[in-house]
Amino acid sequence: MKVSVAYTVDLEKVPEELERLLLCKRTDLAQVNKSLDEIAHSLSGGQHSVAIQQMASLRSALVDLDFRLNDCMEILSGFLNQKNPPERPVVPEDPTGPPEPEPDAKINPSTRLESYRDQDPKKALAALGELRKANPDLFPTPRKKESK
Repeated sequence: MKVSVAYTVDLEKVPEELERLLLCKRTDLAQVNKSLDEIAHSLSGGQHSVAIQQMASLRSALVDLDFRLNDCMEILSGFLNQKNPPERPVVPEDPTGPPEPEPDAKINPSTRLESYRDQDPKKALAALGELRKANPDLFPTPRKKESK
């Protein structure tokens, strides 16, 4: 089972820590070439079952190496974002809230009722009534049952 481990280092020490994390996998990478030679030898010697086991072991080592590379990429990406944070556009808030509907204008059914959340409840109910009038199929009025 793989688990994530977190620890803290000074920001300036992140590149050194990444180098340490990668270099300790260097021996694993050197083992890859040796394993490939062993697999080829097993195949040429007719030891196919042994070759399958060696391939599985090699694949496991490559997965571990891939996990380490991915971790290092994520750490380095976070490091770069911390050193050079991306600029975020400032979006000014509209202090007036959502626009008031024109008295005779049809209300667009795609207008979200949440846009009226911070307004007076009476205005929101009026907007809902206008929406119902402009789009009767959107909120059908229940019909009364006819008595026999």
